[in-house]
Amino acid sequence: MKRVRFVFQPILFVLLFISAVTVQAGAYPDFPVALKDGSGALVGETVYAGLGSAGSQFYALNLKQPKAEWQQVTDFPGGERKQAIAVTLHDELYLFGGLQADQNGTLQLMNDVYRYQPSKKQWSKLATQMPQALIGASAIAYDDKIYLLGGEQQTSFNGELLSYDPVDNQWRNEGELPFAARVGAAVINQGEFLLVAGGAVSPNSHTAQTEQGCFTQQKADKKTIEWKVLADLPASQGKTQQGVSGAAAGYSNGYYLVAGGSSFVDQQISNKIWHKEIYILKNKRWKAIGELSYASSYAVAVSYQDKLVMIGGETESGAALSAVQTLYYDGSKLIIE
Repeated sequence: MKRVRFVFQPILFVLLFISAVTVQAGAYPDFPVALKDGSGALVGETVYAGLGSAGSQFYALNLKQPKAEWQQVTDFPGGERKQAIAVTLHDELYLFGGLQADQNGTLQLMNDVYRYQPSKKQWSKLATQMPQALIGASAIAYDDKIYLLGGEQQTSFNGELLSYDPVDNQWRNEGELPFAARVGAAVINQGEFLLVAGGAVSPNSHTAQTEQGCFTQQKADKKTIEWKVLADLPASQGKTQQGVSGAAAGYSNGYYLVAGGSSFVDQQISNKIWHKEIYILKNKRWKAIGELSYASSYAVAVSYQDKLVMIGGETESGAALSAVQTLYYDGSKLIIE
């Protein structure tokens, strides 16, 4: 799908954005189906995405190969599910939990764990279970472990940091997070640093708070995370910042990017809105640098070669998206494809 190409230059006296914005034709093909409530992660040069509205299907796209097309891979063997947690460790894709309907159509939270090995093109169910079934959690990999932050349990939000070590197949509770439990937070890690932005803090309330963590060595066999509070995500001009969940997060040329998301106006669940705003973290403060071509939340988001790649997601009225957007920021110019 082609998009109109234009360049927005900021006016010196009324500074709406801090950079030029270029919107051009998409760099990658649309996802094969409209995808919402999906899961995915980057393994090497290839992004894998599926589940949610794609059922049990999974697809792969080589981001390095010019004019590559999405290729269907082996279906997920754990059945159809929504909002499963996906992360990559040592060139293998791990998938945790999710929301699944039983034989009677009753939705249930899952606590099982699967691994996809691209070298073998196969899924396997691991002999472990999450300490608690979760959806809406965020996952990162650091050294040889996978860390899960936040998420929703059966009756509450999870405020603990959980870790999983595939080598010894063990889970550990790494302690309480020093901020309110989050669901649908935008999380990205870059080296030993990780960023947590926004998220739901109750079923009808979102936050604009952001925190940065840094892994530090506490003991020979244990690492801890030291946290510091960053500035809140700012409000758009003429609007009130009511927080956001389901935003996409990435890293581009030394800048953290946060884009899109959704929230409830005045905490009214019946009044949900979807966002287009794009923010970068610069000089310890967030700044709005432009808008997405269309509002989007809960897209599958990966960082690749200084680009934030957003796959599918949900837009106004809850409609599922199949488009793939990429964001690139070089410190002065934002390019959206």
